[in-house]
Amino acid sequence: MRITEYADGIVTQETKLVGFELDGAMGNYLARDVADEFEGQLIRAEVEFSSAEILAESIKDLIAAPGEDKIIVIHRAYCIYTYGTITYTGTTALLTLFVTGPISLATCNLASPITQGVSYYANGAVETGALPLASINDQKIEGQIANDLITGDGTVSVVIYYTIEDV
Repeated sequence: MRITEYADGIVTQETKLVGFELDGAMGNYLARDVADEFEGQLIRAEVEFSSAEILAESIKDLIAAPGEDKIIVIHRAYCIYTYGTITYTGTTALLTLFVTGPISLATCNLASPITQGVSYYANGAVETGALPLASINDQKIEGQIANDLITGDGTVSVVIYYTIEDV
């Protein structure tokens, strides 16, 4: 089954419902339409951070806001670091996924692999505990790789499995 309806919201990453495929992953879509039709089903999103985005500590949108009275529940997050040609120099590289606030939802420590010059898989630790519902209702998920890196190249792909739930 393919999802082909798009409206407001830009998708700049691969977004797939597990068992489904989202046509035109670089196009537009209305997150609420997806949320309404596939509520409770496991969805996979993948976003790549370029070398420039890593060094600049850019904040990227990872998952669009699901719509009013809906929240995104992250079940698993992991990173794949792909070594380029120059090893990053520095000691800190921590991917954090968060909602507006920022309220941390998951972290992925990339400090060791990103400075060793090898491609690497890192499992993210999904946060547990209570979150104020008002602060995560209809909020997008963002990500940032905070670091003290000075030079280097290579990319980091962030893969997130999540569901959209009613509140």
